[in-house]
Amino acid sequence: MSEDEKMLIDERYKYLRMMQRRYKKANRRERQALLDGWKR
Repeated sequence: MSEDEKMLIDERYKYLRMMQRRYKKANRRERQALLDGWKR
């Protein structure tokens, strides 16, 4: 695996951790909007 691929994976995990925090803080309607964004 090249260094460029590793950066992409690291960035992906960083994004997922951020979304996890947002999801945990959100109410039901906000959670639905977050999940709808994943479908696209």
